[in-house]
Amino acid sequence: MKTFCKVCFKEFNSFRNKNESICPCCFNKFEVINERILIDNIKGRCIYKYNDFFKTLLFLFKGCFDYELKDVFLERFNNEIKIKYHSYQIIIVPSNKNDDLKRGYNHLREIFSCLKLPIMNPIYKNKNFKQSDRNKIQREQVYKDFSILENNSINNKKILLVDDVLTTGNSLKACINLIKKYHPKQIRIIVLSKSVE
Repeated sequence: MKTFCKVCFKEFNSFRNKNESICPCCFNKFEVINERILIDNIKGRCIYKYNDFFKTLLFLFKGCFDYELKDVFLERFNNEIKIKYHSYQIIIVPSNKNDDLKRGYNHLREIFSCLKLPIMNPIYKNKNFKQSDRNKIQREQVYKDFSILENNSINNKKILLVDDVLTTGNSLKACINLIKKYHPKQIRIIVLSKSVE
């Protein structure tokens, strides 16, 4: 079946799935690393290297509001992830509220919605900031700026914590520490990409 790539707009033959949104040529520009990570003794996985192609696509989706790109990030992995984490509930690392309001959607919620798993938002930022705009000391103290809703349904649940870019891991650590207070059954992590500082 012929379809059009949402990245390069070229027509291609879709053999794997009639709903494919990215052509093989564009997909190959992602650097798949599938790297195992361990953050505060919580196991996780980073799918891609944070290369120029990934960075550009994420910017187009987040900063330029190209909503059609939401499917390209997890498309090749969503069935595998869905099966592995079928009994989990997703918690997204909170983003800047003003950015979410401006674009009209939370980028992580839209990317991970393809998994058809319940998505919760119990963690929030006490003030609006971008982690990428902060210096090293501010990043290390990010835990001071995250809070969790007391009336949540984390207790005895399997939690899949998701984020877009792993740099220092401080945001994930802050979220893990908040989640642990509510005694989840298990926590696992999926991060779309890993950056090297």
